[in-house]
Amino acid sequence: MKVLIDIVHPAHVHFFKFIIRDLKKNHHQVIITSRKKIITEKLLEEENIPYISLGDYKNNLDKIIKTIPIIIKLITILKHFKFGKKDYIMGISPVHASIASKFVKSTCIGFTDTDFAPEQFYICSFFSNFIFTPMWFPLKVYGAKHVKYRGCQEYTYLNTKYFKPNVEIIRKYGLNADKYIVVRLIDWDATHDIGKRGIPDIDKFLTILSEKYEILLTSEFPISDKWKKKLYRGKLGDFHNFLFFSAGYIGEAFTTAQEALILGRPSVVINPIKCLLFEHFNSIKALCRKTSNFLEGIKILDNLLDLVEEKKEEMVSNYCKNFVDLNQFILKFITS
Repeated sequence: MKVLIDIVHPAHVHFFKFIIRDLKKNHHQVIITSRKKIITEKLLEEENIPYISLGDYKNNLDKIIKTIPIIIKLITILKHFKFGKKDYIMGISPVHASIASKFVKSTCIGFTDTDFAPEQFYICSFFSNFIFTPMWFPLKVYGAKHVKYRGCQEYTYLNTKYFKPNVEIIRKYGLNADKYIVVRLIDWDATHDIGKRGIPDIDKFLTILSEKYEILLTSEFPISDKWKKKLYRGKLGDFHNFLFFSAGYIGEAFTTAQEALILGRPSVVINPIKCLLFEHFNSIKALCRKTSNFLEGIKILDNLLDLVEEKKEEMVSNYCKNFVDLNQFILKFITS
């Protein structure tokens, strides 16, 4: 069996890396296609995952303009490797890959947990054979093509079966466990980010935080010289070790907030986009919260950090209770 996995974001590398490993271990041929977005290809190289680059795009308009050329490239690759009815194409919100799959009549599986991007969801669900979503996901594809699972995408690579934290990694960089917080700033160039902004005054936000905590900063856009000394300098693949041994997380990225939650760390998202899962987190006063105001976000983080460890562990356990191993779930789904 042949499987093509189209990766368009660094988080997708983490999501698929164990699926890729298991497929190869079972002697299936796996082809990876990628984009140059942010650090995606660098992360693939760190993970020793061979890939075929489909190029990059500078902004949302450029992304739209390059849609047809990317689809054509994917079709060419699929035909080169002689994909057929018994082969699979996968991706997270795989707009390009799902369309390309129809030209070779292969089975396309799409994954999504982004309820605030309905345009992507409906395009992918129309062209895909199956759509995998977490149980909470509100948008629906009626019928057998909609497959719901107990879990979340981040748990796929951060559950204890796969992720083994190593404190020596952070010590190499002069950091001590629980003595710093992770901050992440995003570039707001996704289609669902059009017209949205997160933190309006980055300098004020970081100044207030740095007066309270040691910060470890990651940013998808160039940061001012004042804060460059705070930037994360480790290997891309080591980032989750730094997140695990931090005191907590605050920033604009939904994914990093959920990663922190699964790792048992308090997390706060500062983001104006309405997300059903994070609205639920707010309503049950979870270890992960969301606000659109960065001053309020800092206060929320302060309160979460004050919780006793036993309470934090209980909140994480309640969230991850009965989660499935999605890697094995997918492998069984496509090989049975």
